Amino acid sequence: MCSCRVCSYAASVLPSRTNAYAGSSCFVEDTDSSQLYEFQQVIADNMYGAGVYGSACWTTDATVSTNCLTPGHPASNAPARGGSNPSRVLFLVGDSHSLAMVATFGAALVNSPFSLAYTAMSDGGGFQADWPNPAPDCAPATQRTCNRQTQLHHEANAPAWVAGVRLALDAQMQVGDVLALVTAEWKFPHQAYIDLQRDFLRSIAQLAQRKGVKLLLVGDVPYLKDRGENCLTSQTVANCDTPRGESVWYYWPANRREPNAVALHQAVDAMHTQVAAEYPSTVTYLPVSWFYDKLCTATSCGAVVPGTSTLAYLDANHLSTAGSLYLAPFMNCYLSDQGLLT
Repeated sequence: MCSCRVCSYAASVLPSRTNAYAGSSCFVEDTDSSQLYEFQQVIADNMYGAGVYGSACWTTDATVSTNCLTPGHPASNAPARGGSNPSRVLFLVGDSHSLAMVATFGAALVNSPFSLAYTAMSDGGGFQADWPNPAPDCAPATQRTCNRQTQLHHEANAPAWVAGVRLALDAQMQVGDVLALVTAEWKFPHQAYIDLQRDFLRSIAQLAQRKGVKLLLVGDVPYLKDRGENCLTSQTVANCDTPRGESVWYYWPANRREPNAVALHQAVDAMHTQVAAEYPSTVTYLPVSWFYDKLCTATSCGAVVPGTSTLAYLDANHLSTAGSLYLAPFMNCYLSDQGLLT
């Protein structure tokens, strides 16, 4: 276990037993995940009211997101800068997959010069390029998926949310801050979306460069073949075990498998790598392989935190609070090694 950020204070109960996120918490093994608050909510079909998934900063309202990104605002997780508070801010922005990493980043930043401000777009949107409308011509097997991706993007009015959040970041980011972006891979069902995202990220890199801010592009987590809620017991936990090479979006569920699922996964990874290479003094890419190495064995990815019986996933692709906190010390090490906390 990486110990750059050692959990030395009492944390005997995970914050997922309540409906609050506690950024100073550490991962603690829980032998019965079914009793965790999040899983009680999932079982009650209310996942999106549990833990950080109940945050008001997960929204389609750009005004709310602006408040969440304003240190010192009552809606923001970040206190006002200065005094006894951290002088710098890590801004975490994206979709529900960025929300899943709030505990990771929040706990990783404890005792650092950074506080955490975050917002995420709900309803299928995210901090992403403006998808074409109508959807591009995709292969017959993927046209339905492309149509749905474009539909969600525009029905949620993602372009307006992105524009508002971009203005907020421009207003709030200061020299020495970090902007971390997370986008679920399901947003990229075709190369056309990947190409648009590349151009969008280039524009954000230029914004970061102008503001004297570091941009951290964060890869996605492995995708499991079943939902964490279906793998809660010792009898069912193996239901989620997924070959590592198949733990990608659009490979599961099997009845909707896209023939180029692995190729899309690799193309998204290559796109992020390219943007980071184009802006080497500004952009760092935390690759998907980093998450696979932490959450999987050499051959398979499963629902539990490695070496424990505590579920790391709420469903097939969203981390539980426990899974998110498990990654925190590793994230602290990574941020430190990349010089992002100095």
